Amino acid sequence: MAIYDYTLCYSAENGKFHIGIGCGEHEEKFIGEVTDQIADVAGYDGNGSTLILKDFAFETSAEIAVAVPNGTKIVFEGENSIIVDSDKADANVAVLYSSGDMILSGNAGSKLLIDSNTTQGFWSRAICARAGDLTIEGGNITAKAKSARKNCGVYAGGHLWIDTGDKGKINILGGHLTISAAPNAVRAAEGRLTVKERAKVLNCIETQGTEAFTGDCLSPADREQNLEIVF
Repeated sequence: MAIYDYTLCYSAENGKFHIGIGCGEHEEKFIGEVTDQIADVAGYDGNGSTLILKDFAFETSAEIAVAVPNGTKIVFEGENSIIVDSDKADANVAVLYSSGDMILSGNAGSKLLIDSNTTQGFWSRAICARAGDLTIEGGNITAKAKSARKNCGVYAGGHLWIDTGDKGKINILGGHLTISAAPNAVRAAEGRLTVKERAKVLNCIETQGTEAFTGDCLSPADREQNLEIVF
């Protein structure tokens, strides 16, 4: 698979991915130029705030691979992968990024790999809803972020430069999540992480599941092993 050097920026207005140049995050805000050029990529269909990925694959050296606007619901079918490959010492990576709310949803047989394949870097996050809420409804999601100085697999909220108000919530309602990240596999704004009851949480310091969990984060007990959330 080819490795590109740009970001795919989804537009709810036309249901297309536009090429983003120099996209990243500075002081917890999205930066870069979203061009008028439509990206020549296959495996997706957009309809307003709903983005459907079906056997979609994209790999880039940009710090953000896919950026979606506030309120986007991503429905994934088949086998999908979104990967960032970065070797920059100051890389601030967020592979799948929304500046606002984002929903991820798949069925029992669907797969979504989000991989921050950074060799060094400052920040490495696989999934990031920066100033919004993240909801995971179902599907098999693998989130990897392990090689930078600071890592998190699933992340929401702002802390230093922006005030997210009552946002920054992560609600995990279903699916099977496999997360390779430390020190935090999942981190929300203070007290705003919820894992629905009946989930089994494996290799986790804070909970082993079966009852609903509310807190700030989920951290792997053994950092060399994946943390899993299984419904």
